[in-house]
Amino acid sequence: MIGGLSNRVFLRHMYVDQVRNYGTNELYNLNLWNYCTGTIQSVTSCGKTHQSYNWAHTPTVGSFLPEQYAPGGSHSQLFTALFSLVMAGVCLSFLIWLLSFPLLFCCKQRRFSSTIMSIFTWLNFLCTIGAIVIGLVLAISFNKGVTDGWTGRAGNSIWTLLGAMGALLLGSFCYSGSCCFAGNRSRRRVGDPEKTAAAKPTFQPWEHPNPNPAGGYSTTTAAPMTTNQQGPSQQPPPIGEPSNMVRPVHIPMHQ
Repeated sequence: MIGGLSNRVFLRHMYVDQVRNYGTNELYNLNLWNYCTGTIQSVTSCGKTHQSYNWAHTPTVGSFLPEQYAPGGSHSQLFTALFSLVMAGVCLSFLIWLLSFPLLFCCKQRRFSSTIMSIFTWLNFLCTIGAIVIGLVLAISFNKGVTDGWTGRAGNSIWTLLGAMGALLLGSFCYSGSCCFAGNRSRRRVGDPEKTAAAKPTFQPWEHPNPNPAGGYSTTTAAPMTTNQQGPSQQPPPIGEPSNMVRPVHIPMHQ
């Protein structure tokens, strides 16, 4: 989008199409806004910027553009369409970049945010595809028409758009997947008191819960207590021997 706006290190290497003549040592870079000229070794100057710049206005090599793409031709609006699609893609990319931080890190409704991001990413992907197709059509048509020792090739801006298209396609799949397969995070609800009480385990007085390592509770039934039950230490002593637990009581006899 910003290729050729100024004769700087990065901007001078971004162009949609380039034509060069090794015999005259001339070079022209054709961009969305203007053209840049110079020698094959380096770019010396860039022309005045115009919105939806038509390459037919380029000196020396503008006449190589087929008549249908020249101003007033049947396909002259392709330059406007190319400029509009690239501008739309840049605006959508900036919007996606701004929305990605609050939607991914602050928004609780992940399904809704993923849907919004997926829509914007797919729109940007479609705009980028349209820009690539129109750019290639213009570049190939222009390069076929060059003569007199001039040669042309598609520029770095086309390959940059191809990389952006691949990144947008991957992002579209990621956002669509998070939108379709996002987990339902429902809030914790309080159930019916009667159902909650019915779900709780009940124990009899002679039962006590024991924790089960596998989960849940297991009950152990204790034997009912009886009055005649005696432990091992309460066995009655043999006949004729005093009991260790009960001392004999001597009652004096009054005569």
